[in-house]
Amino acid sequence: MSATAQSTGTHRRQTVSQSGSSIDIHVGSAPFELFGREMRVTVGKPRLAVVVTAAAPGTEQAFPADATRAADLSARLSEERFAPRTLVLSQAPGSVEQALELMRGLSACGCTCDDLLVSVGDELLQAVAAHVASLWCGGMTLAAVPTTLYAFARANTPLALGCGEAPHMVGRAFVGPRALYADTAALARDASQCDLVSTRALMVSTALADSDTALGRLSGCAGELVAGDEETVANELVALLRSRGKFMASSSSSLRFSARYGETFAGALAQLSDGAFTQAELLGEGLRFEARLSAGMEQLDVDTVLAQDALLDTLGIAERPWALAADELLAACARYGRLRGNQLQFALPQQAGRVRATVVEEALLRDHVTAWCLSRTAPDEAR
Repeated sequence: MSATAQSTGTHRRQTVSQSGSSIDIHVGSAPFELFGREMRVTVGKPRLAVVVTAAAPGTEQAFPADATRAADLSARLSEERFAPRTLVLSQAPGSVEQALELMRGLSACGCTCDDLLVSVGDELLQAVAAHVASLWCGGMTLAAVPTTLYAFARANTPLALGCGEAPHMVGRAFVGPRALYADTAALARDASQCDLVSTRALMVSTALADSDTALGRLSGCAGELVAGDEETVANELVALLRSRGKFMASSSSSLRFSARYGETFAGALAQLSDGAFTQAELLGEGLRFEARLSAGMEQLDVDTVLAQDALLDTLGIAERPWALAADELLAACARYGRLRGNQLQFALPQQAGRVRATVVEEALLRDHVTAWCLSRTAPDEAR
C-alpha cells in the first residue's frame, strides 16, 4: 500500500490506498478552501451536487453547525458550476430506513452516477452515505465531511446499517468515500469527552492490530494526544485511516477481521448496559477482556496485555465498576457473536500486528467472563 503526502499551510493532503481505489484525506485548520475546485476535478464535469445532513432529534432541521457547514460547502460548489441540492434526513440514524430516505431524495433530485454526494454529519450519517453512494447507479462519488473525531476515524471502515432491532447488520465489505475533509483542529478543540476518548480507544485497537511499530508510536505520543496537540491528533488520525484501509484492502478475511478487535465483547456489554456506558468504555473493556482471553489461550504475551492496559489508562480510557452476572454476560456474548455468523468468534491478538478470528472453548470463555465480572463488582480485588 502506498501513500503520498502534500502540505500547504494549514491544509494537509494525504492520499491513502484502500481496496480497489484510494481516499484523498484533507486535514488541518483550513481544509475547505479548495473544496469546490477539488470536487470539480474529481467529478470531471460538474452538474448536480447533493449535500446531505441529518435532522436534530425531534425536529426536521439539521443541527445548526451542520447546516452552516452544508451551506458553506454548497456555496463553494456553486462557484465551480455545480447545482447544489440539500437533503435533511429525519429517519432513525444509521438505519436502512434512513438509507432509503436518502435514495428517494437522490431519485427526486435526478441524481446519476456522474454526480456528487457530500455527507456532513456524525459516524451514523457517514455510514448511510457511504453505503448509498456505493449502490446508487452502481456507484457515485462521495465526499465525506465528518463532524466528530470518531466519525473521521471510521470514515474508511463505516459502520453497517441497523435493521429493526439488530444493530449494524446491513453493509458491504469495501465501502468508503472518495474524499474526506475535516478541520481536525476544530474537531479536537470542540469534541466532547466521549468523542475524544472513543476515538482514542479506536486508535489503540487499530494500532495493536497493525504492528508493534504502530503500537509503540501511539504509546510514544499518548501524552501529546491527551494534551490536544493539533499536529499529533492529525497525524494519528491519518495513521489510523491508513491502517484500517490496509486491513480492508487485504484479500485475507482473517486480516479484515482485525478491524473488529475488541468489538465482540464490547457489543455484548452494550446489550446489557441500556446506554449507561459510553462507546469508549465499552470498547476499552472489550480490548482488555479480549487481550486477556488471548493470553489465557497462551497466544498473547502478558507484557503486551500490560502495555495495552497502560496505554488505555494514559489515554483516559479507565475501567469502571459493572454489576453483571456471569451467566447473563456469557449469554450476551453468544447472542452478539452469532448475529453475523454461525460461530462465536473473537478477534484475538496473538501479538502486535497479528489479530485473528478465533473460536474460544466455552469453558475457557466462562472462566474469563466470571473473572471479569468478579473484578468489576469488587474493583479493589486483584484480578
